[in-house]
Amino acid sequence: MNKWLLALIVSAFFGGTALAADAPTFDSLDKDGNGTISEQEAAADQSLADAWQKADSNQDGVIDRAEFSAFETMEPKKEQ
Repeated sequence: MNKWLLALIVSAFFGGTALAADAPTFDSLDKDGNGTISEQEAAADQSLADAWQKADSNQDGVIDRAEFSAFETMEPKKEQ
């Protein structure tokens, strides 16, 4: 099964948040295809770049699929 189809199935199963509002997918951000998103790759999505410290929950300098999935389910910041 190709990665795109798998990502689509997983996204649909978990509420489709990656498909909402033209949000980038993990695979579209992982430009080098190494299975993680670097801070440079994350710069393509401002919301991910802004939440980098929180999204990189184990602080290893990259975001893996599990961390990206958790980031997608984070509540958006409320405007004050």
